[in-house]
Amino acid sequence: MAKEITTAQMARVLSIEFVQRLTESLSGLFRVLNILDIETYAAGTALKRYKISGTLEDGNIAELDEVPYSQYKEEMVDVDELKLEKYRKGTSEEAILKSGYEAAVAKTDNAFLNDIRKNIRVKFFDFLADGTGTAEGDDLKDALANTAGELAVAESEFGYEGTPIFFANPKDVYAFLGKKDTYNVETAFGWKYIENFLGIGTTFLDAKVPEGTVYGTFTENIHAYAVDINAINEAGFEYVIDETGVIGIAHSVHYENGVADTNVRTGLLLYPEIVNLIIKGEFAAAVNPAAGGEGNDEGNGEGNGEGNGEGNGEGTGDGN
Repeated sequence: MAKEITTAQMARVLSIEFVQRLTESLSGLFRVLNILDIETYAAGTALKRYKISGTLEDGNIAELDEVPYSQYKEEMVDVDELKLEKYRKGTSEEAILKSGYEAAVAKTDNAFLNDIRKNIRVKFFDFLADGTGTAEGDDLKDALANTAGELAVAESEFGYEGTPIFFANPKDVYAFLGKKDTYNVETAFGWKYIENFLGIGTTFLDAKVPEGTVYGTFTENIHAYAVDINAINEAGFEYVIDETGVIGIAHSVHYENGVADTNVRTGLLLYPEIVNLIIKGEFAAAVNPAAGGEGNDEGNGEGNGEGNGEGNGEGTGDGN
């Protein structure tokens, strides 16, 4: 006789599936951003942001003259705090009766997961907006090229070696492309990106980037910081934790109000640390209905999800 699966066992299975989906998408994002590991600290740890400054003195020194010092420094410009974030989503008994426990909980878990990922991205763009570098261009391509140029100047000024990475609004990207080019749009952590976009570099598409704006920085300037969720389980909690130890999930039921809960604990921050290695490029945003129509045709050619999903889904979903 087959052994029946208990509610508690099903809850743990759903927690494991939830963590696996989150871990897989997070691993994909870290691969693109070239993040090799996550730095874990206690909640409340101060995270510092810096501005690099300095001047190289003339190296043409006469024999026996004293060599002048070249002064470089990291100046702290901002401090953030690493915090534990707590999320909870409930599924009613009525919803479970309508479509079954697994379907009712799992379907809404997907939307819950997407919003948590989106919240992490929102904070990242708040950090990017603090960048001190600027660039301009006539259109998206010019702005990206000039932003890349400013990053190259920053590399030479500060002796910094890195891999440029860019961020743009999906409406600007699709309006610019029209039917001229076809690019393979990929997804990591619920985030659309195009590798080597316009021959300039990997570019992420997100509606949190204002239209008419691009951001550029180096993958090496982006750090992943998080609180260690394993420490919570040491106190008796039973979160299913991802392999990095930064995201914990637990499903439970409450008889007093007839709700099945999904609880998430995390404290993950994507943190661009040096502000003058962040360049903000600006151009006249393309507001062209014809170009917008071409963007949807392009989406249909690649798969309707990319054109409509990115143009509309990102615009209304991530944009909210």
